[in-house]
Amino acid sequence: MVKLAGRLGENRMTKGGEDMIAWKYLDKQQATLNALRDFENMTCIINLTPDKIKSAEEDMVSPRSNNIDDMPHSRNVHSHEDKIINSICNIDVLRQRYIQAVEFMDWFKPAWDTLSQEEQIILSEFYLVSGKNTGGVESLCEILFIDRSNVYRRKDKAINHLSIMLYGY
Repeated sequence: MVKLAGRLGENRMTKGGEDMIAWKYLDKQQATLNALRDFENMTCIINLTPDKIKSAEEDMVSPRSNNIDDMPHSRNVHSHEDKIINSICNIDVLRQRYIQAVEFMDWFKPAWDTLSQEEQIILSEFYLVSGKNTGGVESLCEILFIDRSNVYRRKDKAINHLSIMLYGY
């Protein structure tokens, strides 16, 4: 790391040309919540993409030769080739999304696994399940045998713990 003189005498750290001062001002809690909300989407991408890629590969059509009468049966004489190119592009996009989802899970899952079972249940209920239904707080009150204010307090602690595991301090 290289230290650069900042204004007002403070030190600014750079690593590989990137300005690390921005890291200080990152809203780590909001970033953690966004990552938590993306967790389910990334899981779906990882689970569904291999089948989508396989399906897209099976749907590709090989180019056909011209008919004997030399009369095209479509307005675009290259429609078969275009379909293959579009399928290849779709497969490429699916693979890129899959790679990003795997990278996300490689980053997120170790931090998630360090949380206690109670923290995972609370965060799951608030951000993974409750987004789809209501009553997450009430069900947590029943599961954990605590009142609503303690549920919210533990949720905040769990978010802070996950933020620390993802981003540090």
